[in-house]
Amino acid sequence: LLLHFKRFIVTQELKPGNGKYDKESDGKSENKAAFEMVLKKNKAKILLEESLSITPFIGDKVKSPEGLYRLCGVVHHIGNTASSGHYTSCAKRKLAVASDDSKAAGGISDEKVAEEEWVFFDDRVGRKKSLDYVVDTEKNQRNCYLALYELR
Repeated sequence: LLLHFKRFIVTQELKPGNGKYDKESDGKSENKAAFEMVLKKNKAKILLEESLSITPFIGDKVKSPEGLYRLCGVVHHIGNTASSGHYTSCAKRKLAVASDDSKAAGGISDEKVAEEEWVFFDDRVGRKKSLDYVVDTEKNQRNCYLALYELR
């Protein structure tokens, strides 16, 4: 389940003129101002949940999927407009850990116990982070752009 949050608000701003010749001004060169469309950032906090259910939003005629959706990734947009800024992300990584039985047998079997950790990515840098960092940090709440959930 991919949630895409509307972070950019369309506004018009008055910009100074561009100095172009205007045929309708009796041959005079004028610096007319013009409106320009700008997509400004909506920095309202978005409180992400570790798990969610879509059951309350599905009608009676549709069968709801069994289980909960678990947060597994978040994309952040850091910047003030849609035409500028920087993207970072947080993703849940599953680590395969050999079970005690496979360790005792001296090898790795297909039977593994999965551990999970969150990783923050910024360009080529990745750092381990906690779930609290992902969902509770004010900077992340104000810059959350996409949230990815998987059905478990």
